Amino acid sequence: MAAYVVTQYPSDAEMLRRSLPPELLGTIVFVPAGNLSDVKSLACSLIVARRIPVAVVLDAHTTDPELLCERQQGLDEVIGFVTSSVPFRVILVIPTIEEALYPRLSDRLKASVASNGSGSAEPISLGNADQAPPTPFLELLDTLTPDEIESARNTPAVKELVEFLRQSREGALPHLAARQ
Repeated sequence: MAAYVVTQYPSDAEMLRRSLPPELLGTIVFVPAGNLSDVKSLACSLIVARRIPVAVVLDAHTTDPELLCERQQGLDEVIGFVTSSVPFRVILVIPTIEEALYPRLSDRLKASVASNGSGSAEPISLGNADQAPPTPFLELLDTLTPDEIESARNTPAVKELVEFLRQSREGALPHLAARQ
């Protein structure tokens, strides 16, 4: 195994898994952790106990550059505090994983939640951290076109994750690789 990818929810992990090139999938393990505190704790534990590179991929929930910088710096500091020589990368996806990677999917999820108020369809849930993604969500992912998947692979977040995973597989990651 070359790396762990820690996310908040199984649905995030599944969207990322479908966005990565197939040749990388055999070298990584996706670990949904739950809330932000659990994500930080799990990432630190994996780094200390397993000594394998860790990528943390989270929804930014903002587009504000100042807030993004603050969140990025805070996460880098917390996770970086425990690592000495194990590479890690924190990737904030702007504004959320589903909106950045799969806009049509995001629109469908929003529509399903909105339609629930009118009594028509049940909202499509993204699930909880300790559960597999719900079947309706997986079915929705199954409708992704090859063009949508290719488009997701070209987003900045997925490109950064792919670069980190390839470098970790090749053992070419410098400690705390500079983001500039």
